[in-house]
Amino acid sequence: MKKLRVRARDGHVCDSYEEAAVDDFLYQNGIEHKKVLRRWALSQYFYRNSYSYPDWIIHGEFVEYLGLAGVPGYDRKVARKINGARPGKSYHFLLPYKKVFGSNCQIIHVSKKGMATIHLTDFRTYLLKRFRKYANESIYSYIE
Repeated sequence: MKKLRVRARDGHVCDSYEEAAVDDFLYQNGIEHKKVLRRWALSQYFYRNSYSYPDWIIHGEFVEYLGLAGVPGYDRKVARKINGARPGKSYHFLLPYKKVFGSNCQIIHVSKKGMATIHLTDFRTYLLKRFRKYANESIYSYIE
């Protein structure tokens, strides 16, 4: 099966139209973000016991769109990512299109202390509250 590639407005290559919509939202609101490229990600270690990588890094925090949530094999991978969050890092998992783009969605946040919380809001509200303070700032000083 060929993997879908969609280009966001800022030129980032995304894996789905929904992921591109999240990327476009970040771009349109001036929230600096780095799209994690596979070739770069393989040299990093984002999760314990996994070679997976997030979709974006926003000022040192990892953000991932869970586009295939509900698919059994993918759900196991998501569970490994949530449980494999590295201490000292902050993770944000956005649930799939039908939920994320509705008014009531779940966003799982794993804090730097490893505490997982679920936020019931849409992704736009959540991302603006969380990252608006970084709008139009350079992200490169935050990337390790």
